Amino acid sequence: MDFSLNEIQQDIANLAGQILRRASTPERLKALEAGGQRLDRQLWAELVEAGLAAVAVPEARGGAGLGFFESCLVLEQVGRTVAAVPLPGHCVGLMALRHAGRTRLSTSCSRARAGSRRARAPMPATACVRRTGGSRAR
Repeated sequence: MDFSLNEIQQDIANLAGQILRRASTPERLKALEAGGQRLDRQLWAELVEAGLAAVAVPEARGGAGLGFFESCLVLEQVGRTVAAVPLPGHCVGLMALRHAGRTRLSTSCSRARAGSRRARAPMPATACVRRTGGSRAR
C-alpha cells in the first residue's frame, strides 16, 4: 500500500504551511495576546481567500470538493504554527452541515466560505456552563 500524499494533497499542505509559517509567528502571537485578541482576523481572512477554510465544501457550493483528510492536512499546519484561527471548529461545523442536507449546507456554506460567518460544531448541553444564584451548574 502506498500512503504517500497525492499532488493535490501535497499542494494543500504546502500552501497552508507557507501562509501559516509566514503569518503566525511567535511575535505575531504575542502581539495578539497582548492586545487581548484570541483570533487573528487577518490570517483567517487570508486562509478563507486561499480556499483553505472550504477544502471539504463541495465544488457546487464553492469549495474544493475534497474531504476530511484534506481538511486534516490544513489543520496539521495550523497546529504546527499554533495559529490563532478558528479552523478546527469551522471544519467540524462544515462537515456536519455537509451531512445535514443540501438546504442547510447551501445557505450556511456560502456565508462560511466568504468568511463572513464561521461554521461551528454545536456544543453539547453538558459542556455549557451558566451561573445560577452564584454557583456554577453544569
